[in-house]
Amino acid sequence: AGCVSARSLDNMSSMAFSTARVAHSSVIGGRWLRITAQPKALTIRTPLRSRHVETNASSSVFPGALVIRDTRQSSSIQPKSRDVRRSGHRRALCQSSTVAAQPPSIGSEFTMDIAGVYIEDTDCYEVVFYANYFAFFEKALQEALGHKPLASLLYSSGLTINTLKIENGKYALAARLGDPVTIKSKLLDISAEKTRWEQSAVLTESGKLLVAAEIEMGFANPDGTLAPLPESLGFAPPAPAQSEAAGELTPHSGACIVDTPVTVFACDIGPTGLLTNNAVLRYFERNRTDFIGGAQGLKEVQEAGVAVVVARFTNAKFDVGNFALLGEALVAKSVVVLQRRDTTVVFQQMLYHNDRLIAQADITCVCISQSNMRICACPESIAAKVRGVA
Repeated sequence: AGCVSARSLDNMSSMAFSTARVAHSSVIGGRWLRITAQPKALTIRTPLRSRHVETNASSSVFPGALVIRDTRQSSSIQPKSRDVRRSGHRRALCQSSTVAAQPPSIGSEFTMDIAGVYIEDTDCYEVVFYANYFAFFEKALQEALGHKPLASLLYSSGLTINTLKIENGKYALAARLGDPVTIKSKLLDISAEKTRWEQSAVLTESGKLLVAAEIEMGFANPDGTLAPLPESLGFAPPAPAQSEAAGELTPHSGACIVDTPVTVFACDIGPTGLLTNNAVLRYFERNRTDFIGGAQGLKEVQEAGVAVVVARFTNAKFDVGNFALLGEALVAKSVVVLQRRDTTVVFQQMLYHNDRLIAQADITCVCISQSNMRICACPESIAAKVRGVA
């Protein structure tokens, strides 16, 4: 009961209904929303789109898994066959323009404007959550290469664009709710299977730097192997295509202070079953929070007048074959090191799937006094945990 938020539309696939039939209508921003639920089906209708969610109880791989089909209709009139509708939609995407509007070359620059930071982008400190900047970066690259060409590659060949590596990530300033932000992307290098970009987020009005990093991007085949750069995007590698390593993942040595079990949810998985990088970074954040002591530990740090903030992000590598099934258990681990007179905490973080390392990153956090906004020593509760296993 109550009004359903617009954001909840994307989360409806994880809802289960036991009632025989429920109907509910709400008005959102002057537009009506109707939800109809049955024991094994859910239909969401708005004037612009209608989405049907049904459970596939006969599936041998995912018993009872939710299967989502987006009708993308301009009215509530439903075609007789959802399968025909879906194949027609894919065919339309594949027949649309398959060539990037501006074929990228070394030195090419692109910008993407974000009219204003939404509340969904922020954290409990009312600033943009650190991982969301990299989500902005991924969106900017998709914008630069073209949505239709990327959709064509996905539906015709199963190729997906992936961030393979993040280096030299630096956080200079924090964007707040409502701030207009501009994402700048510059292509630094092209090889047979990868491209390297310099990306930054700046405040649109002042041009002040928020975050900057170097991003290595590539494409993954359906089997999780690295694919040559698609010719349809206009890339012209300087050398003939040859196999390249996506960036070998190497476990960090040292005592793992904390392990955090995580469960894979539908919102953590991309269109081909790969974990999204944003999900991986959220797992890492959860692991760092567990190290501090969970919600209670964060509260105690705040009461001590200290904020632990991400300052640098480097050596991040993502396995393009990091398939994880809905409901599977993963484990995030950290090796924690204190530096610079206990003012800096370095988390060498790793994510494991069935004992296989599928992602890693070195994330440097600094302790800031909330009274004068200067760097200070971390609370003794944090230092003691590190020294206890050192």
